[in-house]
Amino acid sequence: MKKVLMALVLAIWAVFLLTPKPALTAPEEIRIGLNATMSGAGAQWGIAFDRANRGRIEEINKEGGLMVGGKRYTIKYFRYDNKADPPTSLENAKTLINVDKVNFIFHHASANILPYLPITSEKKIISMDLSVGSKTLGWPYNFNLLPAGTGRAEQAFKSFVKKFGIKKVAEINPDNESGQVTKAEDGMAAKQQGVEILTSLFYTPGTTDFYPILTKSLIAKPEMLVLGVPSPRDVALIVKQARELGWSGPIGGAQCVAPPAVTFAQIAGKAAEGFMWSAPYSTDSNFWTKEEAAWATYWKEHWTDPFIADSFGGCRQIGFLAEAIKKADSLDPDKIVRVLETSNFVILGWKMRFGVTPDCYQGRPRSLVSPLCLKTIKDGKEMVTELILPTGVEKVH
Repeated sequence: MKKVLMALVLAIWAVFLLTPKPALTAPEEIRIGLNATMSGAGAQWGIAFDRANRGRIEEINKEGGLMVGGKRYTIKYFRYDNKADPPTSLENAKTLINVDKVNFIFHHASANILPYLPITSEKKIISMDLSVGSKTLGWPYNFNLLPAGTGRAEQAFKSFVKKFGIKKVAEINPDNESGQVTKAEDGMAAKQQGVEILTSLFYTPGTTDFYPILTKSLIAKPEMLVLGVPSPRDVALIVKQARELGWSGPIGGAQCVAPPAVTFAQIAGKAAEGFMWSAPYSTDSNFWTKEEAAWATYWKEHWTDPFIADSFGGCRQIGFLAEAIKKADSLDPDKIVRVLETSNFVILGWKMRFGVTPDCYQGRPRSLVSPLCLKTIKDGKEMVTELILPTGVEKVH
């Protein structure tokens, strides 16, 4: 009897060993693409966004990815350099959509992304934008993670009037979609503060010799030079060359981004002193949340070049998208859009939401309501002079 039982056990064990085992189910993929400027004058932005996206995506994947509808998804990331060239940006987008088959796109600079927003809208590809231009708000599946429109410019001109008592200014912008839109927005914001823009001139992107356009600007006899939306490198070059031409009055940025103080000083030297601008991110750690401080530490541990506060924007991109997917518990773009339109989010320790501006798609929320700060260069260092919190925006941690 024992022999029979032993034989039966061995037979059952043999069947178990020989039966094919089902393979472990691999997680499915969420495909995200970045179409950004990672070389040339605007490289500071693209590099910052790319590093933030990679860092945050790595963290999410290490934690097992995202659970959506009972399934586990890891994130696959694709990135392309558009070189601040709209035709290249369009081709990058087509590659992301048709070859890489992305579900979502991160991007920036309205001049580079407007050519393909009709395509992403038709295909219902949600995109996360970092641009000052309000024209990007008019599309159903694009959300701008900056306070687009006149809001930021209004704060800048209000500060210029308070600080310098100015009434007449000359403005300089790049000759592209971003520059054209910024000219209009800054014009409205300046008028609200009783400021006249005497002249608003444009330069060809890629320019390094700003002496001719500065000469024309100074002939108008402004009380202040205002830079609309030049790239960080262009900001430093314009400031440097304006001082070399003998301009001693104030220079400020309405919606532009200055380079890191170290880079600014390397290009412009002492000419950088006193430059004032509004910005969506604080470089002063005294104003950071603990999550922002943790990201800055991550940056310093992984890269040797100076921390770029614009990388907070890249953290917002993946942060808002991941949280919206979780809240929707779906990859259906229309369900995710509805969550983005109606929810409050806590990203990097800030409670934020999307709001409505006159240019938003069908009057629905598309522009981020978020912190703003005023900055200046003092003693070679970037200093935050004021933090502005719109209604409903608050520190959570």
